[in-house]
Amino acid sequence: MADAGINLDSPRKVRRGADRSDGFFTAFNIVSLYCVAFYYAWTNAPSKKINSSLGLAFDKDPVKNFMISPEVYIGLPLLYLVAVWSISRMMKNHSSKSDFLRTWVQPIYNIVQIVVCAYMAWGLWSQVDIVGGNPFGLNTKRDAGIEYFVYIHYLTKYLDWCDTFFMILKKNMHQVSFLQVFHHATIGMVWGFLLNEGWGSGTAAYGAFINSVTHVIMYSHYFWTSFGFNNPFKRYITSFQLAQFASCILHAGMVFLYEQIYPSDLGYLQIAYHCIMLYLFGFQLNWAPVWCTGSAEEEDRKIK
Repeated sequence: MADAGINLDSPRKVRRGADRSDGFFTAFNIVSLYCVAFYYAWTNAPSKKINSSLGLAFDKDPVKNFMISPEVYIGLPLLYLVAVWSISRMMKNHSSKSDFLRTWVQPIYNIVQIVVCAYMAWGLWSQVDIVGGNPFGLNTKRDAGIEYFVYIHYLTKYLDWCDTFFMILKKNMHQVSFLQVFHHATIGMVWGFLLNEGWGSGTAAYGAFINSVTHVIMYSHYFWTSFGFNNPFKRYITSFQLAQFASCILHAGMVFLYEQIYPSDLGYLQIAYHCIMLYLFGFQLNWAPVWCTGSAEEEDRKIK
């Protein structure tokens, strides 16, 4: 529900170079807002109010439910942050792996993303009633099939981390922005929390659907251009990215106005998250503070 659907290694043309300013208080305020919103959703979650058990609403498989436990959806993002911080600094003393990644690894990765995201978009299509005038799936009941595809979507949030590590291994540290790292570290937590509360379906599935469609388009673009071909539709991909981001904000507002089934207290987390993403995407797109990945003066000089 809260996934803005942004791929932060996008074809969008951005200013060259990176903003290496410290921005400690900016980062502190962003993280604080996220933590407050997440804590509010946590303490006011349906399971707390009716003392219900946690886990998937329809699937009681212990392995699947462990994967959406707080130990996983909070623990793994913390490990991701440690890995980004440490590997980026280790790469200062190693050569770029760009040729190997671009020739062998990333084309295969792009195909995997296309197939998986197309599978999710197909599975979640029934939740999007465009013809009936309910594209956000408002006031739809929880469904086992939809929950399954949202669960798959949640798992792909860990797959998306490859984007960050590809940037680091290619020593493109200017691309490892605060937006990149923050989004990848937090969005899986949101989906894991919703699934663990048993509310990973219903109207929440819209975010997973639009994100999957966006990723099919973008990873198809990356796969095509990896062979040196130009994509004449590149500028439209950027427009689609921005449109789907705006649609998620509209979705959040519609949930508060018209949703009767989905717990409204969970909606505050979505609102806070989208405000953060809108600010970062609109005003801090190139902000890559040194404390994220370490010093990169040589690379910064080359791209200016």
